[in-house]
Amino acid sequence: MTHPEAVKMAEDLIEMIEELPEDTHVKRSDFFDDVKEKAQEVLRTMERTGRVSGGQENALINWTDGVKKWIH
Repeated sequence: MTHPEAVKMAEDLIEMIEELPEDTHVKRSDFFDDVKEKAQEVLRTMERTGRVSGGQENALINWTDGVKKWIH
């Protein structure tokens, strides 16, 4: 995954969480809040360093998959 792709994935993940219906977010607020916070941290690091590590890439993929599973 390229740096721009990873940045977009992190931004999309954060947006997905922010756009959840309030009742969905309240039920799983700890999970969604934790994922959003971690995704924001990874995004800041990627923007600062200009690169994405394998660990960051894997985390973004896993977080995105996890959020999608909770939603559906």
